[in-house]
Order: sequence, then structure tokens, then C-alpha cells
Amino acid sequence: MLCALIVCGVGLAGAAQPESSFVFGTASSAWQFEGATEADGRGETIWDAFCRTPGKCFNNRSADVAVDQYNLSRFEGDIRRMQALGTTAYRLSLAWSRILPKGTGAIEPRGISHYQSVLAMLKAAGIDPWVTLFHFDLPEELELAGGWLNRSIVDHFKIYAK
Repeated sequence: MLCALIVCGVGLAGAAQPESSFVFGTASSAWQFEGATEADGRGETIWDAFCRTPGKCFNNRSADVAVDQYNLSRFEGDIRRMQALGTTAYRLSLAWSRILPKGTGAIEPRGISHYQSVLAMLKAAGIDPWVTLFHFDLPEELELAGGWLNRSIVDHFKIYAK
């Protein structure tokens, strides 16, 4: 629907307005939108590993580029489109592997800095960021250690969430 509105050049300016409690927003997930899978210390995710397996993904495609939303100048254009549509919220996921490349251990400051920039850009544009901490892109090293079936992941997730 969002793509159709953008392609058709339709905005919400002249449309009947919903109740004031209604929030109109857009959404993305880090793995599907960011690209830059090897930039700034990002670690491998389960989806990166899956897509490297021959025959698993159409034409052996990956998220190495995606829609290149990690590129902040491209993201600025996305924000302008959100504003043109009249959205007031944007749900985005943070890539665990961009903050803690191995899922545990040392924090990657470039990942933190990137997401701080993203959140600041959204707020400056009058768009409320709604953050999802996990959108099915588990760091591959945690998966190899048993993933969600390994109880230690609870502690790893708590550290990531802080």
C-alpha cells in the first residue's frame, strides 16, 4: 500500500482524518532494508548464512545491499517520503549483529552511532521511532550455540537490550 501511494503520488493531505488516537506509520526491518552487511563491524546473522547456502534464496541473492537504508543519505530520502505521506511513526528494528557482532562480547560503537543518527533524524523530522529489538535476524554465532533453545540466550538478550 505504501509503495502504491508513493508511486501514484497520493498523499493524505486531502483525505478524511482518522481519530486523534490513530497512528499512521511505516515500518522496516534491519535485515531487509539496511544492506551494508559487512560495514562497520556488523556480524553475520542467520539469514546471511542461509542465503549463502546454494539454492536457498532466489538467484542466490542476499541482503548485502537490500534497499541500502544503512546509507543515511538514502534514509533521508525515505524520511522525506514518510513526511509526504503524513506518517507520524516509523517502526524499525535494530540489528543485534550490528551492536554486538557475535551476539555477545564487545559492543560495536559504529553500530550504536549509526542507530543514534537514525533515531535523531526521525525525531528531527517529527516522526516517532518505534524500535523492535529483534526481528528474526539472530547473530549466527548464537544460533551455532543453540539459538533460542539455549537458555544462555536470555542473558545475552538482556545485555543486548541494555
